[in-house]
Amino acid sequence: MSLSARPVRAAVLAPLALAALIAGCSGRTQSPNAPVLADPMSVPLAAARALPTGAGRTLDGFRRSIQGRDIAGLGATLTGDFLFVCDASDTAGAVFRSPVGREEFMSAFSRLFAEVEAEAPAARISFQWTSPLRDLPDPRPGRDPRFHRLVLATSRLVVAEGVQVTDIRADQAFFLARGDSASVPPELVAAGGTPDPNRWFIERIEDGAGNDAIQQGAPAAVRFGWCGLFARFR
Repeated sequence: MSLSARPVRAAVLAPLALAALIAGCSGRTQSPNAPVLADPMSVPLAAARALPTGAGRTLDGFRRSIQGRDIAGLGATLTGDFLFVCDASDTAGAVFRSPVGREEFMSAFSRLFAEVEAEAPAARISFQWTSPLRDLPDPRPGRDPRFHRLVLATSRLVVAEGVQVTDIRADQAFFLARGDSASVPPELVAAGGTPDPNRWFIERIEDGAGNDAIQQGAPAAVRFGWCGLFARFR
């Protein structure tokens, strides 16, 4: 898939909300593949609190690993049962009809890192938070807030490959699990790692990007989120 020389500009959605609280109160069960956060609704700022130190380190490690093209570091931030849920409006990533699992997520980034590395210094990756991270209790049924947190973030991922630029701005939901309540990453298990209450891992990410994309030969209505990027590096 070839992008035009014009940067892809993404329209940031309204703040994500705790819509799952409504579903939880109704007593209905929800498929683990369905987004937890559904319709965009405002989350009261007063509901947020200071991010646990370990969770903050994990999210910073996730950001730095993507920007630094560190695939091992990226894997160390994700649980063994990690899932990435695509934005429903991301038509460029429509090939993913179910959440992206850990192996496919890591494979896509590994291919992306390799391509950027091959084209350096003409190619680069930038990944930044563009607003303060907002920490809340995980609204999913059965999640103890001492062990499971929801962090709402607004991010900007830029992949520049020469004159071709992919610029994705997204509202995203990060579901984190404390190390003694998480599926420890297989790489850490292989290295003798054990559940650690001082570490946090990313268990799930829900992409809220509905991003406008400009592609050579593509209809103007194409929407481009992280899964659209993954589709290029499957």
